[in-house]
Amino acid sequence: MITLLSWVCLALLAQTAPAPQFARIQEYLSLSEAQIETLIANVRTQAEERAARARRMEELMVALRVEMAREEAESVTLGGLAVQREEVCREDRSSWVRVTEWARAELTATQRTRLDELESARRLNAAVQEAQSLALLDGHPATVILGGIPMLPGCMERETQVLVPGNTPTFAAKQYLNLSDAQYRVLSENIQNYMITMAPTQGALNDLSRSITLEIVRQDLDQAALGRLYAQLGGVCRSAESYYRELRRAAESILNEPQKTKLATLAASRDSAPTVGEAQRLGLVIGSAVGASSFLVAGIGMFPFLQPVCPIP
Repeated sequence: MITLLSWVCLALLAQTAPAPQFARIQEYLSLSEAQIETLIANVRTQAEERAARARRMEELMVALRVEMAREEAESVTLGGLAVQREEVCREDRSSWVRVTEWARAELTATQRTRLDELESARRLNAAVQEAQSLALLDGHPATVILGGIPMLPGCMERETQVLVPGNTPTFAAKQYLNLSDAQYRVLSENIQNYMITMAPTQGALNDLSRSITLEIVRQDLDQAALGRLYAQLGGVCRSAESYYRELRRAAESILNEPQKTKLATLAASRDSAPTVGEAQRLGLVIGSAVGASSFLVAGIGMFPFLQPVCPIP
């Protein structure tokens, strides 16, 4: 759970952080400084339009939830709201196509070929996410905040990401890796057993998170008390990571060689996520490396970066 204090801190960081850099995508595509500046200018022109579309989508979603909660919900009203929502989505998808077409026109033929390869990696995102949920892949490194506390490296972050239940299976990884029903069943059962085994560990993490939160809001910080709590947290995290490594080894052991080769492709796609993310922020790629956002516009410093209002396949 992210505390109110965390949201405040994150908001302040978003306002004071420098404009995002594009070193990865610049190196990957060999973009010139002039090309970067032109692409950024294109993104800026779209930010206000996309913000208005996001606000409209949020209004429609609120109206839908309110109407659906009524005991005598009007089907005509619900249908009208659903149609309006789809119209906003279609408009947004068309907008994304226009933005990316304009951005691609600024590239050379060689750069466009490289960008197509990056787009292919982005399209494996659903398979990557399911492979992570099945413990076939580590999660991509990310900062995870639990109870307002930045977690230690390796804890509830990359290695132990599976502690958090995954999304509803899409079977994208099953199809991509050509997993048999028996293999998929074993992988799913392993995850379920792991979650049961790790329940006490998750409880310990939650308890320590609450204890540290209570300590850090005190006016007079107790260094010794905080030290003990973080030491305990480190021990729990190391234990959780050890269990997770065992799960990962068990998951990979059931794959045959062709499946392991395709899994390596998914791992490469996962590792390209930061580069895809930079490409998305420059309007070069539709959607984002980590999946489409329900709503959209965020800003870092004075630079607005775009997120799709509606899911992008």
